[in-house]
Amino acid sequence: MDLRGKPLFYFEGELTGSITLSEEESRHCALSLRMKIGDPILLTNGLGSFAEGICTKLHPKSSQVEILFHEVVPKSKSYRRLCVAPPKTSERFDWMIEKATEIGVDEILLLETQNSERNKLNLERVHKIAVSTIKQSKQAFLPKIIGIIKWKQFLEIDIQGSKYIAHVSMDNATPTLSDLLDENSSSSTILIGPEGDFSNEEILSAINLGYKSVSLGNNVLRTETAAMYALTIFNAFV
Repeated sequence: MDLRGKPLFYFEGELTGSITLSEEESRHCALSLRMKIGDPILLTNGLGSFAEGICTKLHPKSSQVEILFHEVVPKSKSYRRLCVAPPKTSERFDWMIEKATEIGVDEILLLETQNSERNKLNLERVHKIAVSTIKQSKQAFLPKIIGIIKWKQFLEIDIQGSKYIAHVSMDNATPTLSDLLDENSSSSTILIGPEGDFSNEEILSAINLGYKSVSLGNNVLRTETAAMYALTIFNAFV
């Protein structure tokens, strides 16, 4: 399905039969784009499907679409999980969610660590940012977003696959993420700490659970920069 240069709408559900768009999507369809009855429309459900349909009713609160056909998009071969302590400012956090979704990630798990700078988030707003991003970047999958989980609770989660914890290290012998990345793993998880980094205790507790200690280079990166760096490596090599 050719999505280039065409607006993409989001519908949370199965893309079959006759569907009613949300108020936000209906408003965009009827008012912003001034679409007409019978106009073609492209949709994603964030669950792995694209669809094409036609507008059968246009109303700012409840536009309707008749689905003509849909296609299922295959998932990436490795599940990509980003576990990260949210940056302090909303602007930097929003940017991180947007760019992580745009680059491609299956799950974003938000952590509260010893040096975390924030422990509250509006998950509804986070969801809207992710939805807007998959529409803009023409993606069929919406990342699963979980948060905020305290560090001790996080350690109780049984995470399988390849696991890495990135942190600032004065030891030049610490391998980089690209050095240790297992390209054949069915799941890859990276832990990214806050601006003050993980505490030594947190690093050791993660290593004791099988997380490999990795470096993201010689420069000290902001949290959101480190997250993008790691996801880029995941998508390039996994």
